[in-house]
Amino acid sequence: MKWSLSRLFQSRSKPSHRPPGQQPRQPTQQLCLRCEAFVRHFFSKRRSIPSSFNFTHGTLQERSKSAREGCQLCEFSIRVSEDDLVTEIKGSQNEQATVYWTAALEFFDPGLSASDHEAATLNESYRTGFQYPEWENASELQREAPRRTDDPECFELVQTWIHKCCSRHPICSRASITRLPTRVISVGVDGDAAVPFLLETSGETGPYVALSHRWEQNLSFKTTMANLESHKVALETLPATFRDAVVVCRKVGIRFLWIDAVCIIQDSTEDCNREVAQMSSIYRHAVFTISALHSSSSHGGLFCERVRPPRVIFPSPVTGQGKPREIGMRVAAPTFGEEMSNSPLTPRGWIYQERALSTATLHFSKHQIIWECRNKVISEYSSEIHGTGPDALTSDFGRCLLQLGPKSEAYPLKLRAQDQMDEWEYIVKNFSRTRFTKATDRFPAICGVAALFKDIIIDPDNTFIAGLWSAFLYRQLLWGLDGRTAPYMMGPPVSHQAWCPPGWKPRLPSWSWISVDYPVSTWSAEEIPSIFRVVNIERARLTNLASYRDGTEILELRVWGKLKWFEGPARELYRPTPPRLPERRGQSLSLFGIAIDPECSVPERFAGLIVSKSHYIITPEMLYFLVLEQTGRCGSLFRRIGIGSGTKTSVEEIFEGGVFKEITLI
Repeated sequence: MKWSLSRLFQSRSKPSHRPPGQQPRQPTQQLCLRCEAFVRHFFSKRRSIPSSFNFTHGTLQERSKSAREGCQLCEFSIRVSEDDLVTEIKGSQNEQATVYWTAALEFFDPGLSASDHEAATLNESYRTGFQYPEWENASELQREAPRRTDDPECFELVQTWIHKCCSRHPICSRASITRLPTRVISVGVDGDAAVPFLLETSGETGPYVALSHRWEQNLSFKTTMANLESHKVALETLPATFRDAVVVCRKVGIRFLWIDAVCIIQDSTEDCNREVAQMSSIYRHAVFTISALHSSSSHGGLFCERVRPPRVIFPSPVTGQGKPREIGMRVAAPTFGEEMSNSPLTPRGWIYQERALSTATLHFSKHQIIWECRNKVISEYSSEIHGTGPDALTSDFGRCLLQLGPKSEAYPLKLRAQDQMDEWEYIVKNFSRTRFTKATDRFPAICGVAALFKDIIIDPDNTFIAGLWSAFLYRQLLWGLDGRTAPYMMGPPVSHQAWCPPGWKPRLPSWSWISVDYPVSTWSAEEIPSIFRVVNIERARLTNLASYRDGTEILELRVWGKLKWFEGPARELYRPTPPRLPERRGQSLSLFGIAIDPECSVPERFAGLIVSKSHYIITPEMLYFLVLEQTGRCGSLFRRIGIGSGTKTSVEEIFEGGVFKEITLI
């Protein structure tokens, strides 16, 4: 892996500020005066933020000389530069080198292990925001970790995380009695020679752990009707990821493990449908979920020899009670965002559901072990790392539940129903960027997330319907290809072809984003009851999940609104590149434009249906509408082929002569 240290060292011409004739003070052993000042400043109680660090080493030649004379930090800076871990230093050898602190480097205490009680503490408070721990406490050092991720010290730390998460995080509270899934693997206890076996639970209760992993094309180890009765296996015959998950459970003292490939009968359609419908509950009620973050198959395993970054250890220039005798500087481990971005698990749709619904996830990467719960994200190296955004899915979903759910001391003021829908549309935007081997799995996967989200919905009559919420269809019908169909048409187009397989076509219902396989985003809008409303939703048909998965069910949405036909010369209103109004506050407004959905063509005759209006204050009021194509079955049946927007004046002018009527969307 190439470490990013692009701003570690920069060169600039700067005069020396040392008075003529003044001799430098004798530096601490093995550090030059400049580097000693750098370290002392880091531990100063009145230090400035790291980006303001500005410690010059004279010329680059002087830095090289200092390294030859024994300054370990100077030698380290040269070494990481020569290893192409930083960008090339520009300028002549006579220019002074300026060192800037960045997130890519960190101080650590070689004597502070990850399992030390002080370092392993998980605070009860809930925090949001991107923060570097070393910025918050002048005396805080990062920790050291064992060479392997299956070291006994690692499991000691994991046990501490579990205990503190379960006992001190109200948002991470687990049920005192948990019903086990239909089948679990009984792993035995640590040191037990007993063979793990598949257990039919018959309603038994107990704590269990779930595994989140990536399936390979032809999974070699799985449960079928043929081997169900005799599914007892020696530990060494299990795929590496499954075997390591058994070891984790034994080490932390949890007897039961759930793995989809083993606990679901893979060649039984009936069992698969029943268990897939329960998967959201399974991950939601597990004590935690194990994530094989770096494994692209079941054979990749969890444990590995840790990739150790370049480092240097030197005597500490800061003395006193409680101060370490030695300090280290190293290239920092990848951030949580980098770990997630590089993981083969992240793009998978089922993995999204598993992480969103899990109370906590234990990630095993090549560099570190990370605990991600609804309260925060923490690693072996640091007391806390950033924990918000789509990367930190478990903690981000926890924040959503905390903010939008019942009142608590952390969030005494609850958000509006509109704010809840903002959060849901944020979930949809991120979920739509995931991939599924089977396109029909997309709906049951988001249903699992919606089931948990339903618990915090303010309006009890707000029904989940094909990926949308019934009380907010006036805004959630306005989805489009993310990056192209935003009201302001900002940013380069996003190609749907990068996401959809060859020959892909939209499914039904056409009015829901669940019918497509590319990233989508939704326009924020306000309701106009006098112009658009939903008349009827066929709720009864939504309960037949198996039918939907087979693609045999058509969901119909009955709506009332202002419909206008466009044909002949009027059809020229469609413009792939709409005209722009002059830029306002850096944004280009679309006077009138239509965005046709990918793989949909513009028919000779199409209709527009006004749905809602914008709620932006600093811009002219906009009206949003659906672009529809009439189907051949009857005169009032339509399917969606796109969306459009325009200023209120332009849309009202273009829709003049339209009629209000009820139509059915399929």
